[in-house]
Amino acid sequence: MKQVCLLTLLLTLALPGCGASPGRLSAQNDELRRSNMELERAVDELSEQLALREQELVAMRAAEGGDPVDGVEVPRLVGIELDRLTGVLPASADAQAYELRAYVRPVDQDGRVMTVAGTARVRLVQTPADGDPMTLIDTAFNAEQWHAAYRDGITGTHYTFKTELPRDVFEHGGLTLHVALTDGATGRVYTAERVVALTR
Repeated sequence: MKQVCLLTLLLTLALPGCGASPGRLSAQNDELRRSNMELERAVDELSEQLALREQELVAMRAAEGGDPVDGVEVPRLVGIELDRLTGVLPASADAQAYELRAYVRPVDQDGRVMTVAGTARVRLVQTPADGDPMTLIDTAFNAEQWHAAYRDGITGTHYTFKTELPRDVFEHGGLTLHVALTDGATGRVYTAERVVALTR
């Protein structure tokens, strides 16, 4: 009987130790609440970022003009041409200096002149009968200069680039003009070249 009472007493004392104390449960609850609040805050921040990205996408689509119309072929740049007036002309009445004039025409898939944004490089290479070719002009035109070069008048629509040359470049061999346009929309490079001669 004594042993039964002693065993009952030991079990009674041991039972409270098997469960968590009220203080420990409170601490665990606080930790869970804090973790839950941090997760909710992170979800809110991500939701805000997602909403901003969706607004940006909507604005981009609106700026692009929406979806293309079926059956309509949009003009696109396919190349550049040098107008027939392109060449080297006297820059002064006494013909002591000469000027290279490059009239560049960007054209679409139907061969029509179109306006574009971009940058250009104009080179004039002299090829003497004897010796190596010499680069006489190698000029880069930035996007602002390209934009300012646009002309639309009685001579037609084109971009005009002028560079002055000394007279003595014509004493040795022919001249070849190279023009490269880098399309601002695609980064693609379009080129054209022509043999030019002195216009007297």
